Amino acid sequence: MFFTVLFRLLFGYVRFTAADGFTERFINLCSLNSIPLWGLKTTDDGITACTTVNGYRFIRPCAAKAGMRLKVQSRHGLPFFINRYRRRSGVIVGLALFFCIIALLSSMVWT
Repeated sequence: MFFTVLFRLLFGYVRFTAADGFTERFINLCSLNSIPLWGLKTTDDGITACTTVNGYRFIRPCAAKAGMRLKVQSRHGLPFFINRYRRRSGVIVGLALFFCIIALLSSMVWT
């Protein structure tokens, strides 16, 4: 379970809602096209679910065939974090340097 959560955070995932249309057909089309879906919850007008970043790229045709409208609720993971701070390279360099120094200092015996 830990590695699944770590994998999803490293590569990113998208939480979305799919409204209107045929929910069962949408889920079946996603399954047929090997698009991973998890955390499925029904709402009044459709579903809320999570998928990978690559899965969301290929989910649009499935939604169109099922007559559903997609809306992104939130984006999580490292790719979106880096994209958010891409113009502030000092923050990313500082974080990387911090973890390298911590790893270096923890490998030594201090008295």
